[in-house]
Amino acid sequence: MKKGFALFTTILLIFVFLSVSLMTIEVKQMDINIDKYKYLYLQSNLHLDYILEYIIKYKKAPPWNNNIEKYIVDINSSDDNQTFDIFIYPKEDVNIRLYKQINLD
Repeated sequence: MKKGFALFTTILLIFVFLSVSLMTIEVKQMDINIDKYKYLYLQSNLHLDYILEYIIKYKKAPPWNNNIEKYIVDINSSDDNQTFDIFIYPKEDVNIRLYKQINLD
């Protein structure tokens, strides 16, 4: 009876420690992903701010080379260059998309 109880206790403790360690690893992995998404969002937001300032100052879309940057920027303007639709998203496969519409009057 003592050997059976010792074996049961050992198996139970191993299961508990494995569960706790697995939860810890999952939480750390989620933190790494959240930090990555925060970084991509902040960078996209900085690009958006730059583009907004450029459009307000020069009344036209800035030159943007999508081959160099890690972000894809689509700027659609109206025929009279008074309304601009700005779409920014990273080239990586993440669900971060920024959109802003600006009207110059």
